[in-house]
Amino acid sequence: MMNIKKYTHICLIIFLFLASCVNKTAPTESNSNSSLLVSKVLTNAQWIADLEELYTHLKKDHRDIYHRTKSADFEELFIQIKNDIPSLSDQEIIVQFARFVALTNDGHTRLTLPLQEGIGLSQAHSKTPLPSDSILVFRHLPIEFYWFDDGVYIIRATEQYQNLIGQKVLKINETPIEEALKNVRKIAHYDNESGYKLIAPSRLAILEVLQALNIVTDNDIVNITVGIGDTTEKILIDPLERFSKTAFLNKNLKSQDDTPTLSRQKNDVYYWYQYIEDKKVIYLQINQMNDAKSNPDLIKFIGNLNKFIQKNDVHHIVLDL
Repeated sequence: MMNIKKYTHICLIIFLFLASCVNKTAPTESNSNSSLLVSKVLTNAQWIADLEELYTHLKKDHRDIYHRTKSADFEELFIQIKNDIPSLSDQEIIVQFARFVALTNDGHTRLTLPLQEGIGLSQAHSKTPLPSDSILVFRHLPIEFYWFDDGVYIIRATEQYQNLIGQKVLKINETPIEEALKNVRKIAHYDNESGYKLIAPSRLAILEVLQALNIVTDNDIVNITVGIGDTTEKILIDPLERFSKTAFLNKNLKSQDDTPTLSRQKNDVYYWYQYIEDKKVIYLQINQMNDAKSNPDLIKFIGNLNKFIQKNDVHHIVLDL
């Protein structure tokens, strides 16, 4: 099993290729085969050099990148991406690099996509500088998906799309959501199926990923089909502008007495619990696995919770992560 130091190091080094955009200047070159861009920030030679650097670091700093994938599969994909680079846009190349890193099948070994911090699902434990050329920054849809047992739903959205919260997603453009999830598997980092179910929907909310997977083929036009059964609706979604300050909002789900449900009451609090005395249940919500900025820290909080359980009649704990 790879230790934490190694994991952290991998998370940091696999994004080195984007840092090259800060230090390299390159002439613009034609890219007529791509549907995304007609020019590149880096030359083909520079992208190939970055791919080689990425592979070198993976082999050097990962304890064993072949522990779940045959070395021949890495070599095959390495050659494929290298040969395809001249016909790919910058964004398509980045997504292919993410696919290459995902071959390790480690949830903590992944390529951090150049996505604005604070938009959508967190991608890394440490901050990674965005490329200096803003055209390389990926754009997020103004909605956030979550994969429940019965399908993918919209759980957060900007103010403009608040009415979509709670809607089940059936298609993205003309691609059924089941097929879209299957396509995104190859670029998602995960250890197991639970990890895949968590990561995959977040990738489908990134415009450049949808384009690279040919789910979106007509510039920036994204249609989301939502609904259940025969009652469906197709909604045109405009991607967020780069460096948008638009906030994602949660719609407070109401209980019968018109108060927000427990799961929606304190999402900005790192960790908290509430004792539901008539049911002998503790509802425990942990939103951050970090010490709160104010006391108590996480260890002390758990200690206090244990003391409460010992002194009270608690039959069950509902743990909400």
